[in-house]
Amino acid sequence: MTIVDSDRVCVTNINRQLMATTKTVGQVKVDAIDSLKDKALLILMAMNTKAQFFSSMGAALKLDPTRIRITEFWKVQGDPLARALRKRFKRDGKYPNRKFQCVYSDELLENKTMVSTNRQPIDPDDKGNGTIAHITAIFGFMLAGLVVQDAVK
Repeated sequence: MTIVDSDRVCVTNINRQLMATTKTVGQVKVDAIDSLKDKALLILMAMNTKAQFFSSMGAALKLDPTRIRITEFWKVQGDPLARALRKRFKRDGKYPNRKFQCVYSDELLENKTMVSTNRQPIDPDDKGNGTIAHITAIFGFMLAGLVVQDAVK
């Protein structure tokens, strides 16, 4: 199993990630890929291997665990990340060469960037797309379930 990312701990991770504390802000971590370019590249590269591949779409701005689903990437509906990835693949003329399963939610909530009292973003890297611990946990457990089911096959 390979986990790929080049992310760093930021203040918006503290409420939901074990390694994220005020003392670890700025340190390198392995977690979700926040860059559309990097996520698209990871998908394309993984599809060129024989490895089984599963992916999470956007968990940001989700509250309702009953809206979390699993389906094939091209069938994901109501997820802005999946839509953006499909648009990027089309723009670049490069597509995954096989199908893969995704965990996603079709829930759409308003994006509200966290700002300080002087109206500046609390974290300059924060795009306002925070997640809540129970949603990221469910996404992770569902991905783990896909991996276990695949291993049992």
